[in-house]
Amino acid sequence: MGLMGGLNLYAYAPNPIRWIDPLGLYNGEGQRELGKYNVFHSHTLNTSEYSLSDREHFKRGNQSVYERMKNDPAFRREMQTKYPGVVEHVQPSANGKFRGDAPPGMTWHHENKSGVLSLVDYNDHKTYHKIYHLDGSGGRKKWGGGTGCR
Repeated sequence: MGLMGGLNLYAYAPNPIRWIDPLGLYNGEGQRELGKYNVFHSHTLNTSEYSLSDREHFKRGNQSVYERMKNDPAFRREMQTKYPGVVEHVQPSANGKFRGDAPPGMTWHHENKSGVLSLVDYNDHKTYHKIYHLDGSGGRKKWGGGTGCR
């Protein structure tokens, strides 16, 4: 549809995160409980890694998923069924390096808890932003160095 915020830009509050939605397009509260979403896998970064780029965070997350899939065949099957191509995506390259992006159909979410990355459904994260970011900002801003480290 592409309305990008409606017809009258002045109808919105000064804070774009906590905006008023005169067209009723917002998905969040009332859809399901805030902070409740499906996490397929979590990875905790070392404190020395917090200010690394998203790409570096995601490499470490993908390595963690790879290790879990090696040790948990049921998890591997479940993930491959829900997200075809995930197994190949988290495999290390020929030189042993991991990809710096999330598997297809998924995204790495910076949790509010320091250092925690959660692998979640991409469309769910996009559609229900408020459910993932209760106070309007995410973990990257709180503990991960903010947008300057992206």
